[in-house]
Amino acid sequence: MGTFENLATLHVLFVDDDHLLRRAMAWYFEKKVSAFVALESAEEALGRLKTEIFDVVICDYSLPGMDGLRFFEMTEGSGAGFTRILITAFSTKTLEKETEKRKIILVRKPFDAKEIERVLAGA
Repeated sequence: MGTFENLATLHVLFVDDDHLLRRAMAWYFEKKVSAFVALESAEEALGRLKTEIFDVVICDYSLPGMDGLRFFEMTEGSGAGFTRILITAFSTKTLEKETEKRKIILVRKPFDAKEIERVLAGA
């Protein structure tokens, strides 16, 4: 997990079942990063990670099917060295401890795209 001084070179994968949030984040980041891919499910994201390399993966905790924490568990050991950010509106002490233990950055909803940009830049 690191900070990125040059956001323009980043390949970012964003996973959230909220269509409007995916569109808003894509609109905000499309000119700030090299590639921004927004997907609806963790299952789609796992498939995409088999064929593409990303620097950052941002995933919602509450997804239909597989939750974001399980998604990140499934990517461990794959050799993928991306920064992991879990976004959630329902943070608990248990979730906070689990993300800290797994070196996953936790961002609470509601947030705005500038907050994610600050996280990526390490501010």
